[in-house]
Amino acid sequence: MSWSGSTSRNGDQAGPLTEMLQDAKIECPRESHFYFIPVDVIRKLEEKRPVREELRRIFPRMDRDPLDHYVHLICTKATRIFAILLASSMDIQEAICDLLDEGITDVNLPFVRVPLYGVERGGRSSSSSFTLAKYEHTNCQREGHAGCGIRALSNWGGFKIETLSRDQWLALAPVFRRASKGIPHYHFEDNTVFPFTEDDENNNEKLKSGGYSEVWPVRIHPAHQDIIRSSDPSGPEPLIAVKRLFSRDQKVFDKERYMLTLLTLKHHPHLVKLLTTYTYKRRFHLLCPYANANLRTYWRLNSPKKDWSTYHWALRPCFARPHGFIY
Repeated sequence: MSWSGSTSRNGDQAGPLTEMLQDAKIECPRESHFYFIPVDVIRKLEEKRPVREELRRIFPRMDRDPLDHYVHLICTKATRIFAILLASSMDIQEAICDLLDEGITDVNLPFVRVPLYGVERGGRSSSSSFTLAKYEHTNCQREGHAGCGIRALSNWGGFKIETLSRDQWLALAPVFRRASKGIPHYHFEDNTVFPFTEDDENNNEKLKSGGYSEVWPVRIHPAHQDIIRSSDPSGPEPLIAVKRLFSRDQKVFDKERYMLTLLTLKHHPHLVKLLTTYTYKRRFHLLCPYANANLRTYWRLNSPKKDWSTYHWALRPCFARPHGFIY
């Protein structure tokens, strides 16, 4: 059932949820024009009262029973989809009912492109050559992909399709979680926007390259990770080192990951700890706690007092490392 005839713009006034989502956007990397909405903000769409108020604003003449129905579906199954529609750069909020009627929920994200052919493309108001389908379509083998697109979007013009295809990533920033056993590994889509509040990949002073990899520091939004916590609750999120291998060889990555996992599972204070790993744009990445400097650089920059306590402090990790390897 379409509720498009029941919409009301109320001028150009945005609702409270829309304003909240717009204000919560974080650009990553800076000056990239790519944004994410923190997951703790999106979770507020699990609360029925604000969702009901937002739906009432969009559909002022909707009856109580269908309103209750859609509020329940959004709060339990489609918080991300509703957040995407509300925060989009285009006015596409009213599509929520048609999508829910088709059974589209958050489990179908991200939407993937489906090429348009012949008559399917003829009704488009732009030169866009694709529509969108559920994520499961990635493995579709149907010839020509006729009828694979989301029906609720069948009458959309190409520009609206392209906007939704881009804006969906606002609500899809990954969350890095600690595993009960082992070190988790993630596979991320090429269009993923990472939940970094700081990202020095493009900072030539912070990006360090070696023979096999390059490393730079990031800070992850606190709602998007529980793999490391700051020792100072009132301070900023801890810096994390992103190590990206130059090699795209799976065997090279597996060897590196295996070695670092073994060291991590020893829980030794003087051995590097692997937090998680992921594949992004066919490149292998490893996350570890970030060290601002090695001992030599720290000594050069800080010129510590030369006495017995300083020597003891400097030598302690040197003696501890061999112990760590045989621990």
